[in-house]
Amino acid sequence: MRKPLRLLWVCLFSCLCLVSVWAADLKTYKEVYQKNSESISQTYRPKFDDLQQQYQKSLEALKSLAVKQGDLPKAKAAITEVDRFQKAKSLPATLDERALPEIKACQTDYVKRYAKLEQDMTAELGTLTAKYEQALDRLQKELTRAEKFDEATAVMDEREKAQTALKGYADRFAALTGATATNATRTAVLRTAAEGKLGTKHGQYLVVDLSRGPKASKCPVTYLADVPKGGWSDEYKTEKLVLRKLEPGTFIMGSPESELGHRENETQHEVTLTRAFYIGVFEVTQKQWERVMGDWPSFFNNAKYREARPVEKVSYNAIRGLFVGVSWPVTNSVDSASFLGRLRARTGKLFDLPTEAQWEYACRAGTATALNSGKNLTSVESCPNVAEAGRCKANAGDGAQGGDEGVGTAKVGSYPPNAWGLYDMHGNVWEWCLDWSGRYSGAENDPKGATAGLNRVFRGGSWVSNAEICRSANRNDYTPGSVDGSIGFRVALPSGQQ
Repeated sequence: MRKPLRLLWVCLFSCLCLVSVWAADLKTYKEVYQKNSESISQTYRPKFDDLQQQYQKSLEALKSLAVKQGDLPKAKAAITEVDRFQKAKSLPATLDERALPEIKACQTDYVKRYAKLEQDMTAELGTLTAKYEQALDRLQKELTRAEKFDEATAVMDEREKAQTALKGYADRFAALTGATATNATRTAVLRTAAEGKLGTKHGQYLVVDLSRGPKASKCPVTYLADVPKGGWSDEYKTEKLVLRKLEPGTFIMGSPESELGHRENETQHEVTLTRAFYIGVFEVTQKQWERVMGDWPSFFNNAKYREARPVEKVSYNAIRGLFVGVSWPVTNSVDSASFLGRLRARTGKLFDLPTEAQWEYACRAGTATALNSGKNLTSVESCPNVAEAGRCKANAGDGAQGGDEGVGTAKVGSYPPNAWGLYDMHGNVWEWCLDWSGRYSGAENDPKGATAGLNRVFRGGSWVSNAEICRSANRNDYTPGSVDGSIGFRVALPSGQQ
């Protein structure tokens, strides 16, 4: 993040904190938000103006070159486009296929740069609005506790407006980055780029080489058509990071009321994932974390056994970042110093956490039972079907004293994989997902979760969990800054970023 913007967030956060402590005044909150919204907009206006000037200069240069070459058609075409652009201040709604290749090239460059500016501005405004909505939520609770109900109601009304605005930013950002972008030229550019990255040359498995360590500037990425002969060696759990490609599909998310351990927040609904994505074959291990970040944060840190154990005691904020990294679903941006920020910088690929829907789709692997082994529970506390599927309370021993082998977390891949070759989706460590915690909203395509909240979702249960907690449908959440010896993660790679 640019330094001025970081300072802006610090100032905003400080202002909101002071208001919460001293003023508890909705008017002050609104003034801070509006002031910073305008500041962001003002920052981008000269950038858009400069881009328009550069586009016109490129056309003028094209005209000058055509004049020197005595090329009348090219000179007239450049003059025509200059005149049109000066009046419209935008590209045509549809690209003229008869336009000169040189003009098409100028337009393509303009589109890419304009789209990037628009995405960045939308992301910053959306992140600001998300922080504003959360601050209003805190203020509303404080006023309610103080029995200032009229003031709390006014804050609630303003918060609803902020939530609507936040959804608007999220939808706008999705439109800017997705295949449904309204500008025809931009859509064509994005589609061409996506098709180039999703070619048949890519295999079923994506492998990141982390062996160069935390000071490496690049981490090579390769692809495999199948599991290596002899299976996944420890190298793929320590010095390399391996993900499997999952194709689009529709499944029933949640659990039936008849399922042993079913909870109210697991309402069944149909979910369609419209795009392929990659997801980690294993949970991220302690060695893989060290290869990227250079430290060993985990509770189970016995040097003799730790390398292929899952990393834990890592927060959502450490994985994605404390600044722009908290802005999902408005933007998928992460902080450069975070785990994902460093992994992205070294690979050139937009690795992320899976969404909650992607996680459950990957966990189930086509099953509809409580466990991805095709079995259901026999008990909500200690169940042999769960114990055979993953590390849980029933088979973890006494892990309270730390990292001895055979207690606490298990080396990744110690239990059978699901039908799609993914390990440890039941138990071992909880796995952070992208989403804010919230209720399911019915049938959806590519759901991104709640637009705002206080807690982030994690899934899968852990080595300290009873059987019912390790089910495919079970949901839990925690504040994004929290760390625990039972919470880790696995990485994903969205469609179009391979």
